[in-house]
Amino acid sequence: MKVIINRDIFTGARTAKHLTLEKLAKQLDVTHSFLSMVANGKTTLSIEMFMQLTKILEVPGKLLAKEILLPKNTEVDKTIKEQKDHAANTVENAG
Repeated sequence: MKVIINRDIFTGARTAKHLTLEKLAKQLDVTHSFLSMVANGKTTLSIEMFMQLTKILEVPGKLLAKEILLPKNTEVDKTIKEQKDHAANTVENAG
């Protein structure tokens, strides 16, 4: 799972805690440039790092997350496709 953060909430929470990007990056053990890309929506955070960020900033995850990207499950996708194909064949054969 990957998370895109809400820039406004992130910036507001970070500045309220008087944390520069550099200080926050150090606490997260990442580079300043990486954190800047996260803040600007150019890259995502792992769920683990996102949880760490919510603790540092003391912000609920549901406020800080703009979007959560789920991994693509190819088995589920394959099953759905098979079910759609079966339904389509059933309709064709019934007519």
